[in-house]
Amino acid sequence: MQSTAHNHTSGSGVQSPAKYHMEARVGRQKQRYTDAGERQVAGCIPMRMHGGEIQVLMLTSRRGKKMIFPKGGWDADETVDEAAVRECWEEGGVTGVLDPSFKFTTHFTSHNHERSHITMFLLYVDCIHAKWPEPDRTRSWLSLTECEANCHHEWMLQLLQHLPPAPAVPCEATYVDD
Repeated sequence: MQSTAHNHTSGSGVQSPAKYHMEARVGRQKQRYTDAGERQVAGCIPMRMHGGEIQVLMLTSRRGKKMIFPKGGWDADETVDEAAVRECWEEGGVTGVLDPSFKFTTHFTSHNHERSHITMFLLYVDCIHAKWPEPDRTRSWLSLTECEANCHHEWMLQLLQHLPPAPAVPCEATYVDD
């Protein structure tokens, strides 16, 4: 498995869009694929400060058996940054700002043998919403050590290893009762 982590310079960070849809995008008719036929996937490691400690958001998978980071298909009508932020909203109900200095890419083969090219970002969570498109997923805020213990794929562990040594999570997240 090949992976890369490098700087992502999109100015001061991509902010979550101001308006959200309560319906998650479904289907793959708009999704991007590489020339090699790999599905393009975007996602984030959502982080927050809580009680002076950094916590990472992990979610249950659709089948509810494993913990995952929010990620999903990158659609043709959005940038990879926008797709990553959208997935955090749809799957985890969190919004925030992407760290402009962090971007991780790798390749992964899913349980159904589909090959994907994954681009992951670091999202500094500023809002945790009470209502979001996929509330059937359980949200768990974990320490970095707990997060590592819940990683079930090698690429997830590699992603955590590429995090900055002391991520500059700017502030505590606010709960929003939409």
